[in-house]
Amino acid sequence: MKNYRPFFNRLYCAVKPLHLFYLMALLLFSDALLAQTRLPSHLSNPSIVINDGDKFTRQRTVRLLLNCRGASTMMIDEDSEFAEGHWIQYKHDFSWGLSEGDGEKEVFIKYADAEGKESKVVSGKITIDSTPPKNPSVVIKSKTSIINKQNKELKVDLEFAAEDASYMQVSNENNFYGVRWRSFQKKVKDWKLEPGTDEPRYVFARFRDLIGNATEAVSDTILVDRSAPYHCRVVIDGGKLYNNSADKTLNLTLSCRDTDSMMISWDTDFENAKWETFWEEKKIKIQGEEGIKRVFLKFKDKAGNVG
Repeated sequence: MKNYRPFFNRLYCAVKPLHLFYLMALLLFSDALLAQTRLPSHLSNPSIVINDGDKFTRQRTVRLLLNCRGASTMMIDEDSEFAEGHWIQYKHDFSWGLSEGDGEKEVFIKYADAEGKESKVVSGKITIDSTPPKNPSVVIKSKTSIINKQNKELKVDLEFAAEDASYMQVSNENNFYGVRWRSFQKKVKDWKLEPGTDEPRYVFARFRDLIGNATEAVSDTILVDRSAPYHCRVVIDGGKLYNNSADKTLNLTLSCRDTDSMMISWDTDFENAKWETFWEEKKIKIQGEEGIKRVFLKFKDKAGNVG
């Protein structure tokens, strides 16, 4: 406080004691008021940045970068009224756990200086997305349900589906070793299956969204069968050399491994012959005049391989 004693000494003789008391009180009050109005505001530029400004996160725990010049304490809450907030020591770098559940989260903060003066409330927003793409699938598209020897390169088309997917991995192995993420596509042409012997082939796929949520692997399978029916044999009338039946009927006994259908003809061109279900016993009518007759047969498996 200023020293007013010399001033009072000069006025002592001219001013009555009561008036002097009032004057002294007025000067003291003015001095205190002046000191208070001259107190500088220490809080400025309050701010909050969540995860370096990212719009999305998969994790509930986020990093807050906080700044307010002159701050000593701070209060953080996801409620703008700070119903559950409490004052803690001010830190520039702070870890914060967001509330449960996916969706947009807003974090509010206010700062205070050493004398308890508070800043304005500022906030930041970020969206939690911990859900991977939904309904993932991969489907092998082929002209036949079983790949036969006509498809020498084992190439097929693939169709994919996954809601909210941005990337995908495709592989013939379920470990996806060395397979890079590629942009999501609904269709892939001429995918080459794993080489090898005749057995089922698998195609595996998994999908990922923009922020890294990935699905479990899904798959589809197709059988590779490039081997024609084998060990095929026909016996006419139990092995007899002659047939003298009045109705000109032959009894065929047939055998063939891995066959599904057969074609019977009286000539090697199989003209007008049709595929029919394979039977181990078959009756046919003799065509033409008497003499030596030859019966020709072809067998086909489910994959379409002909033997």
